[in-house]
Amino acid sequence: MVAMLSRSQLASEIDEFRAALHRPREWVWVASAITGLMVASTAANYRIRHGTTSGVQLGLFLGGIAVFVVAYHIKRHHTKRIRAAFHLACPACGMRLFDAAHHGRGQMLAAEYTILTGTCGSCGASIVTDQRWPEVE
Repeated sequence: MVAMLSRSQLASEIDEFRAALHRPREWVWVASAITGLMVASTAANYRIRHGTTSGVQLGLFLGGIAVFVVAYHIKRHHTKRIRAAFHLACPACGMRLFDAAHHGRGQMLAAEYTILTGTCGSCGASIVTDQRWPEVE
């Protein structure tokens, strides 16, 4: 017998997960990465237009690339840490429901697919208790 999950429980877990991913401090790293790329491209563009290579331009270019790489890895680490904090998995096969699942043309969380269909996206087991959506008045 497969343990069943409640649709409302699953929806509240998804809301908490999305809120954790979209905290403002998490996006500081994305802004830093974009700024690093802008500095690098500006330094490279100046070098191309003026045909000169100075230590300052090279330093700005490499510094911009370094800021991008560091910010990208920090944001990636934060995202992995947030995903690891949410342990909800399919009771039948153990697939983590907060990993990305590709269904159709878009990308959604496996938990979102489970809410829509009532089944696990990996093994197809029925794992949601309340299969019907509540009536809207």
